Amino acid sequence: MRLLGSIFYFYYVKVFLDRYHMTQLWFQVSQAIFAIWNAINDPWFAYIQDNSSGWVRVRRKCLLYGAIPFSVAFLIPWFSWADYNDPNNGFICFLQGLTALCLFDTFFTFSGLAQCTLMTEYAESDEERLMLVKYGGVTGILGSLSVFVADYFSSGLRDFGNFQMICVLIAIVSAMGFIYAGLNASTPYDHLPADACQGSYWSLTKDIFRNRNFLAFVGTNFMQEMHITYILSFAKIFTEQMIPESELSVSARSFWLGSLMVAPQVSWSFGNSFSHMTSSLFTVKLPG
Repeated sequence: MRLLGSIFYFYYVKVFLDRYHMTQLWFQVSQAIFAIWNAINDPWFAYIQDNSSGWVRVRRKCLLYGAIPFSVAFLIPWFSWADYNDPNNGFICFLQGLTALCLFDTFFTFSGLAQCTLMTEYAESDEERLMLVKYGGVTGILGSLSVFVADYFSSGLRDFGNFQMICVLIAIVSAMGFIYAGLNASTPYDHLPADACQGSYWSLTKDIFRNRNFLAFVGTNFMQEMHITYILSFAKIFTEQMIPESELSVSARSFWLGSLMVAPQVSWSFGNSFSHMTSSLFTVKLPG
């Protein structure tokens, strides 16, 4: 999850604005649609996974079936659909950007919910769950290093071919990890009786969209996602505008950008002297 998410959210703005030359109007429209979809799909997918019948309720199957689509969605932004030096292809650029954002976030949410819930269902005690959280934090640190690796070996996206190869490699490794987890992970909740489920996808969707708590959560989630997206997606652009290359070398710049992703993970994983709330606030505030 961290391998794919770190690279995607950190670079897609830079790629579409500076390399594909997406116009400000199309960029703003795509971001607005994405922000709304991003705020809605988190609680919606969680409710469906918890209350529906069939394979969607089995967490490992969500990881297994979502592995390849998730990795493919990750690769969509890095390979252009047309020659974007031609201003007549502006709408195609918009379609590629919107497709990449919505598809990637869809599978990110779908697989991420399954992964987090699988960890909870797998552990039988609070101590085991805390240990799994720490293990997950360590792997999150390793995954966050992908930003440093991609930026360093692509010379800050100047060698875009190297960046594309790194992304393909990351997509393959991630898909293999999801497939392995999907084939081997299991919990007692995988065999929950069908009568515990509450209805079809359509009826569950109607129920949750009428729920006031859902609407309140969507509003809160919308503001949070705007904050996170603004910090991560524009960090590279802000750094390049505010700190010229004469003041900061390419390698030092790559280290700095990579630290923006790694430092919050370190604080969360090894901050034993802090409460979980303090660590969460630190994770949100540090990149800003």
